[in-house]
Amino acid sequence: MSTGCGTWLLTGEAVKRYGLTPGTMLARDKLDALAEEVQLPAAKRDTGRYLERSEHSTSQLRSYLLRRGYSPRVVESVSGWAEEVGYVDDARFARAYVRSHRERSPMGVRRLRGELIRRGVPEPVADEVLGEMDDADLMEVLVGKVRSSYGYLDPGKARNRALSYLKRRGFDYSLSSEVVSRALSPEDDGDRP
Repeated sequence: MSTGCGTWLLTGEAVKRYGLTPGTMLARDKLDALAEEVQLPAAKRDTGRYLERSEHSTSQLRSYLLRRGYSPRVVESVSGWAEEVGYVDDARFARAYVRSHRERSPMGVRRLRGELIRRGVPEPVADEVLGEMDDADLMEVLVGKVRSSYGYLDPGKARNRALSYLKRRGFDYSLSSEVVSRALSPEDDGDRP
C-alpha cells in the first residue's frame, strides 16, 4: 500500500519472504516490483468484487483501484488483464448504459454521449455505440411517456411541457416535435373521451 509520499509499505509476510530487515534500503525500482508482486493478487480480487456488481468502464475500474491504494503500475496491469479476459469492456458498458436508460429514463444522443464520456468511455467508442441506436423503438417509448405524462392537460400546456421535458432530456427539436405531435394528436386518442 502507498504511504502517500511515493514509497510503498510491504506486509510482514512479504518482508519475511524476501529476507528484509528493518532499515533495509531498496532501490525504487526493486521496491516497486516487490509492491507490485504483493499487491497484484489483492487487486485482482478487488477487481472481481467490483465488477460482479455491475458493468463498469475501464476508466471507472482504474479510479476504483487507485482509490483502494494500489500502485499505478498495479492498476495498469490489472486493468489491462481485466480487458484481456473480458471482465471489462467499454463498448459493452456503453451498450448496457444506453439500454438501461431507453425505457426508464430516455435521453437524447447528445446527453447520452456526455454521460458516457463522463463515465470514462472513450469518445470513439461512445460514438460507435450511439450510432447503433434504433430510433424507432425510442420514438415509441417517448410517445408513450409524453402521452401518459401530459395527455390529460389542455393541448397548449401539454405541448409546452412535453417539449420542455424532451429538451431537458437532450432530444433535438425535430424529434421532440414529432414525438409531441404523435403523442398528443386527437386522432391517436383511441378510446379517450
